Amino acid sequence: MAAARPVHVHGIALALAALAALLAAGCQEDPPASPHAALLATLEPWPECAGVAPVRTEYQVLIQGKPAGRRVLEERRCDTPRGARRLFDLRQRSVYLRRGDRLDMEVQARVLDDAAGRVLRYHERAAQTGTQGLELDAGRVGDEMLTVRGQELRRVPFEAAGVDDWLVPELAWPGRLPRPGERLKLRAYTSSTASFTDLEVVALEADPGRGLVLEQTLGAEPSTRLRWELTPARGLRRLVATTGVLTWELRPAAPGQVAEVPAEPVDLTDLMRLELSGRPLDPDRQDFVRFLLTRLPDSVKAADFEGPGQRALPGPAPGSVVIEAWRLPPPPATAFPPSVREPALRSLLEPTALAQADHPEIAERARALTRGAADAWEAAHRLRAWVAAEVDGSLGFAFASALDTLRRKQGDCSEMALLLTALARAAGIPARPVYGLAVSDGALISHMWTEVWVGEWRPLDAALGAEHVSPARLRLAETSTGLSDDESRYQTMSGLILSGMQVLVEEAR
Repeated sequence: MAAARPVHVHGIALALAALAALLAAGCQEDPPASPHAALLATLEPWPECAGVAPVRTEYQVLIQGKPAGRRVLEERRCDTPRGARRLFDLRQRSVYLRRGDRLDMEVQARVLDDAAGRVLRYHERAAQTGTQGLELDAGRVGDEMLTVRGQELRRVPFEAAGVDDWLVPELAWPGRLPRPGERLKLRAYTSSTASFTDLEVVALEADPGRGLVLEQTLGAEPSTRLRWELTPARGLRRLVATTGVLTWELRPAAPGQVAEVPAEPVDLTDLMRLELSGRPLDPDRQDFVRFLLTRLPDSVKAADFEGPGQRALPGPAPGSVVIEAWRLPPPPATAFPPSVREPALRSLLEPTALAQADHPEIAERARALTRGAADAWEAAHRLRAWVAAEVDGSLGFAFASALDTLRRKQGDCSEMALLLTALARAAGIPARPVYGLAVSDGALISHMWTEVWVGEWRPLDAALGAEHVSPARLRLAETSTGLSDDESRYQTMSGLILSGMQVLVEEAR
């Protein structure tokens, strides 16, 4: 399954987050008080907009063309001492099935824009219904855009040209119709990376009588497209987000006509499987596997697949890559905790909102499990064995943190990978969760595991198999546990299972 991702909930961000969340699981409870509360208090206050009635719009949410939930958006325009403002309040609930689990997701957001369509303040909360959820706050302070999630703080320069992506239909070619094929480049704040991101809009159709059709892309996610179908007045007829074979869409609906919970939630289980051809694989017995990947997107290169126990070579034709994977031997003995001097490795000891390595409950568990370990590899194996034994891997939640998984002792592969990452960091072992595809019942399934640095990188999997990770898998990308703008590789690679990629097993032994 895909990594639990932070959610952005306005415009293109909401659509991309919805697509990512469809294949993810996890949830968070009892978030700690932010140490940045004083800084958040300096953000522009939410306006009262007294006496201004909201403009309310309801939408039906569809996944794979089937009803999946409802979205409600309220907008107020008001004057404040700081100037004209637009205040958006959004709530969306969607329900779907994934590997037998019923995931009931609720997303809420509040966004404050100025008259030019720039995001000045932002709040979002994403959770499985009935849980506290994962929250994020952002806003402009002077020349900076600050983003806070739990104990994390990220600062980037505020970009005066950056716009609210939900307002793209209004801001693209205002006052005139574009020519079909005309392109426009914009910048927008994106909460998932806590940064400003490139957008490109192309006019597919433009007619005064029929309306306008725009296609929007995000530079970091070339496999994802948003299609805006607009009325002549630029009202929304339909918004469709597509990643490979997966579609998510919004359609305006009359008030009260859309059920918040669909009678028959769409089942996405089949989208998480990629059938294999060629030689049969037994994950428990293989020591070496050679895969041939074909029909890859142009943005994917052989170097993207390099990692511990895996190397990649250019394939025999454009859009193909050969992957060789092997079972790694135990690493040389390394002192516990390992000596870590490089800044890049030291950053992988840091706590984040999803991997709370400094939380007393996680730190105490890590100390108890690794006390007396002979070396770093033994310590890491103890942590893996405990997570594998104690966490019920049959249940998944949405947007889970390591702390929540420790308390619930429930969650599937992403929750187990995040918990193992946090425990390893608390023990002084650099660790990172990774996303990929693992062989199960003759097919590749979306999966997540952990890599630990014990003098060199080694994979550990708390959810599948024995202590030594099988090479019957494809490592696709490292995943971030915190606020980072270095997500483009993960976003591209996590979409491969939906992209039409084909996998042939050329050799297995």
